[in-house]
Amino acid sequence: MPCKVEDLWYFHGHRPTDVPPNPQALSQELRDEIKELYAREFAPGCNAILETDWYSKHGAEVLMTHSDLCLMMAELIKHYKFVGSGQNFAIEYKCRVFETMALWKLLCLARLKLQSLSSGANGTDSSQSPDIPLLELTRRLDVVEALVTNATISTNPLANLPYPPTLRAPKAREVDFWQNVGAFVTTPSDNTTRQGDSALSSNRSLLDMLENRDVLYSIMVCRHLGRRFQGFPDHLQSGRPEGGELDDGNKVLIARDFIMNEANWKGTSHPIQRLCDMAVRSWSIRP
Repeated sequence: MPCKVEDLWYFHGHRPTDVPPNPQALSQELRDEIKELYAREFAPGCNAILETDWYSKHGAEVLMTHSDLCLMMAELIKHYKFVGSGQNFAIEYKCRVFETMALWKLLCLARLKLQSLSSGANGTDSSQSPDIPLLELTRRLDVVEALVTNATISTNPLANLPYPPTLRAPKAREVDFWQNVGAFVTTPSDNTTRQGDSALSSNRSLLDMLENRDVLYSIMVCRHLGRRFQGFPDHLQSGRPEGGELDDGNKVLIARDFIMNEANWKGTSHPIQRLCDMAVRSWSIRP
């Protein structure tokens, strides 16, 4: 069964702590610290996950106009300081789940921006032509959310974007990869057609040594094939050794181990690590 994205912010029994209210305005020093943390740790990783530059160019502007998100970032800074003071594992786990929540809400900055444009807020004209890069970005985020929550959506939101008639590589390969992810999440997990297999096969040839694509492809493998193997994910037995990487059992084993290793500090950024934490969590509440 699909889950809510909030269900994926738990780790070892810990949930994100509540952000305490703050009736006073944040100091300029703290606001600068929030912007620096966002620019250093989150914007590049969010860019990499969704193959965009929007978070570095525009994300901070949106973040700093939302006081609730600024308070969240201020609380995350406190968590980092607690971890840095040499506390126990419980403190580290609390920081990890809070960081996971923060990552997702920062990814959703693009949705907030699109909503403000659509509503004509801040003097914008909602009748203008849509911001295609932002529309592409938010639809990719919709697809990622469906992927990690085990949801099935009715139509592929990436299939009808108004791209130019011809796209040159590497953009064409990027678009193909994401359209395949979108097609994948329109297929129910128990579907007997070959649509899921086709999306996996196509994306395996479009990874292009990019970490985010390796992660998304591996999540697809675990979602599509993991349910076929008793004991997934914790007690998974390896497939046929002679089958190599083409054996379904070995595919699942390789994908599971990759996602778990990425989550456990092997990922090149905090955002990719926490996205993998969400994927691992999804396996424990999958049907």
